Amino acid sequence: IMYSAWQADIFRTAMHRTCGVAHGLYEKRVKVIQGNYEFVIINYDGVGIVADEIQKGGFDLIIVETSGIGQGSVAIVDHADVSLYVMTPEYGAATQLEKIDMLDFADVVALNKFDKRGAEDALRDIRKQWKRNHQNFEIKDEDIPVFPTIASQFNDPGLTWMFVNLCQALARKVGADQAK
Repeated sequence: IMYSAWQADIFRTAMHRTCGVAHGLYEKRVKVIQGNYEFVIINYDGVGIVADEIQKGGFDLIIVETSGIGQGSVAIVDHADVSLYVMTPEYGAATQLEKIDMLDFADVVALNKFDKRGAEDALRDIRKQWKRNHQNFEIKDEDIPVFPTIASQFNDPGLTWMFVNLCQALARKVGADQAK
């Protein structure tokens, strides 16, 4: 299922690209990673299995998608130069924000479905929690890397602004690594 779903998505949006899905046994995953693919898709659980091979792969960009990472394990940050946490206004009561570990670790937070009822309150609460988590109470709300987005809306300015900031975070990281 993972293979056909991911390949269908890649083919639908980038028909001229080659795509490999690294799943299954270790040897099969390594073969895909070492293959001549422009896109290699691997689930988060598989990253730990072949992390060394991925690092040797010479990839320009690695995107790891996870689900349910907000509460619990934040091990993904060990594999990421830059992390983006996507959440929705339906996270529950404001006290639930204290349990979302990724608000501590994410470089950029996208509050998606900002067109939903209660989204503005959620944005306010998330920014307050970000300030508490980072012990930075002087920062202006608009300078906090939490961006309201509506991914289902074509040309959404919030999504564009979030993407710009994600690229800037990546450029800062790449620049810092190149300076070493």
